[in-house]
Amino acid sequence: MSESAAKSVKQKQEGQNFEMRAEVKRLAGLTIFVIVVTALAVLVAVVVHAQDKGSMNAQDKYSLVSPSGIAFSDFRGYEDWPAVSSARQDEILKVIVANPQMIAAYKAGVPTNGQGFPDGSMIVKLQW
Repeated sequence: MSESAAKSVKQKQEGQNFEMRAEVKRLAGLTIFVIVVTALAVLVAVVVHAQDKGSMNAQDKYSLVSPSGIAFSDFRGYEDWPAVSSARQDEILKVIVANPQMIAAYKAGVPTNGQGFPDGSMIVKLQW
């Protein structure tokens, strides 16, 4: 084989090696891109699921009904009612909260003033 033919073969092999390296780099870049996009999609899905679950828990709480038939939905907003009493027993904390109508009735002297509690008066006993 002549020197020019050997050079030609060597240049052709180098060209193929260069093309092969360029293809490998392109595939590696594409693979990294796909991995990053997939990771971002999973992250977004997790965040959306967590938000949906959080809003579901709030809705589920008000769909509860006690064994005696009292519905949680009857006491919407109790989380913002002022505390009337609290007690701690061993590892349990008990708190009684009252709605604004009940607080107004207490301030007016009910039940010692001989009047009954007005309609809509409510108290809630909570324990943790």
